[in-house]
Amino acid sequence: MTQLQPLGAGSVAVEDGANLFDDVVTALQRYVVFPCPETAWTIALWVLHTYVYDAFDTTPYLEVMSPTKQAGKSRLFEVLGLLVARPYTAVGTTEAVLFRKIHADHPTLLLDEIDATFGKDAKLTQGIRGVLNGGYRRNGVIARCVGLSHDVKDYSIFCPKAFAGIGDALPDTVRDRSIPIRLRRRATNEPQPARFRERHAREELAPLAARIKAFAEGMRDRIARSTPELPNDLGDRQQDAWEPLLAIADLASGDWPKKARNAAVQLHGTRVEGDIGLLLLEHIRDAFDAEKQDELSTKAILDFLVDRGDDSPWARWWSEDLAFGRSRGPASQMARHLKPHGVESEQLWVKGQNVRGYKRSSFTDVWNRYWPEPREYERQSDV
Repeated sequence: MTQLQPLGAGSVAVEDGANLFDDVVTALQRYVVFPCPETAWTIALWVLHTYVYDAFDTTPYLEVMSPTKQAGKSRLFEVLGLLVARPYTAVGTTEAVLFRKIHADHPTLLLDEIDATFGKDAKLTQGIRGVLNGGYRRNGVIARCVGLSHDVKDYSIFCPKAFAGIGDALPDTVRDRSIPIRLRRRATNEPQPARFRERHAREELAPLAARIKAFAEGMRDRIARSTPELPNDLGDRQQDAWEPLLAIADLASGDWPKKARNAAVQLHGTRVEGDIGLLLLEHIRDAFDAEKQDELSTKAILDFLVDRGDDSPWARWWSEDLAFGRSRGPASQMARHLKPHGVESEQLWVKGQNVRGYKRSSFTDVWNRYWPEPREYERQSDV
């Protein structure tokens, strides 16, 4: 294994970061199915950053999201709980618990079911939102009056944080400080991840966690002094979030500096919608089955959706625009819901006309993930 040079007097050589990061990625992929390798690369760097987050002015948050349940979010948090520094997993916590826990222990905060937390009355979650907004920067504090004399005390709220939830659960101000991690339900043709038994996983991952800690401590000074090159494709807030991860990646040999920058650009493209996106996908599947066609124009799909005659929202949203020939707005809204699932319209030749539309084959992967049983038309078309 390649060894880096000692940092100075009293320091010891540490293992090459590329080997370590590769092993963290392998551990993550053993238990969780990721939609793209960039996701696992990012999480591996974020894990190491939790040991040296205080060397930076900002800490990137992770927003782990999926369109539905059973996509691996909680499993990922269980694995992270065995790898990150001082893990603290919480569900349905309060503002008072959060800022006191952070101030006392400086944990890596893993907040699960965040959609339930912020699905409540906004007034009830305003304090939590303030803790998360302010805890992004090193000087982030929240002031409270304490004791009988009501002395003002500043509580430090700066620490690594990750959130898991369904759909766009986080407030925009918190999401703006987060790296989006998109998970989705495993398709039937994807490998089954290893069964997670905490006792066995803890024994398996403990040596890896020790290596992560040793690397972070050995490279802390060098990490703190680094000024990584930031991708121009990222906005200012995104560059702030990625700077610590890129600084860590630059200390590794091999292609990790390039991989990290590719991940930074890749992951900030789209965000997953909530259950409405899955409802749309299912109803578009109905349209293809009803028309018995492999290509449909966007207008044909929209017409089918608004004419369903059920309690789905399409008629409420789009029927008036379509009735007056204004299809551009509904088409754009439909495309926005489909894009997080990797489905985009194309220029097609349908019924003798050159139109924008969708191919059945573009939906095959996502349909197989959520509705793996074939329908009658699909059975016939395969014959």
